Amino acid sequence: MSETVETNRSGLLLGLVIGGAIGAVASLLLAPKKGAELRDNLTTTYRNLSDKTNQFAAALGQKTKEMAAKTGDKTEEMAEKLSDKTQDLAEMASDKVQAFGEKASEKAKDIGEKASAKVQEIAEPLQSAKPEYSNNRH
Repeated sequence: MSETVETNRSGLLLGLVIGGAIGAVASLLLAPKKGAELRDNLTTTYRNLSDKTNQFAAALGQKTKEMAAKTGDKTEEMAEKLSDKTQDLAEMASDKVQAFGEKASEKAKDIGEKASAKVQEIAEPLQSAKPEYSNNRH
């Protein structure tokens, strides 16, 4: 049950208890009775009101404990979910970083191989021209 409904019920119950007490006291004070009988009625009404107030306080305390337990359970459940999601995101980020590193390594290797091939391509004509240059100098 939602907290709003519980709050409305508690407020309604409290209103009924207070309204009933006021009505009972007013009826006792306005009714024509003898002093001893009026005192007995007031004492009985006070005891009934006191009992109902204690019952209401106990019920409210119980509901508060239940709501606190539910809130604690929900908080714990949410913390576990958040922890799981965080761990999943960390693993996914780690996988992405590793994949990026592997791609970067492959690219670097490809670039290195291409550069080496270009150096070989340029070096071969120079190497073959070197003996001709040496022979022409003497």
